[in-house]
Amino acid sequence: MKLEILLPDKVFFEGIIKEVVLETTEGKIGIFSGHENTSLSLIKGNIKINQDNNIIFINIDEGYATVKKDKVSIFTMSATYGDDEDLEKINTDIRIKESIERKTSKKNHLKVEILISKTMKQLKRIDTFDKNHSL
Repeated sequence: MKLEILLPDKVFFEGIIKEVVLETTEGKIGIFSGHENTSLSLIKGNIKINQDNNIIFINIDEGYATVKKDKVSIFTMSATYGDDEDLEKINTDIRIKESIERKTSKKNHLKVEILISKTMKQLKRIDTFDKNHSL
């Protein structure tokens, strides 16, 4: 699939790629060859490009993208190549997000266990009450 990143005064990037991941106003989206035709609003952030298993990061301003069967065109005011620092920041952000998700999951699990315990105690009280007040 062909990818082009177009600035007002030049073509910033043009090449054949396997995949591109874009940050849109609706969230991240991965695009492969054969994707349905669409237009996307892009937010300021990173574009992740897989070109022959070589990952390239490009930082862009907000813009928009048009997607056709075998071509993605990105229109933005400015773009710069990312570097190892960007990659490290992304990896750090991923680790932080995963850690938060694990902690949240543990906290939610504990809340559910407490709720089940309280419910079981209430059911026992109801059962005891029913046995003591049956006709």
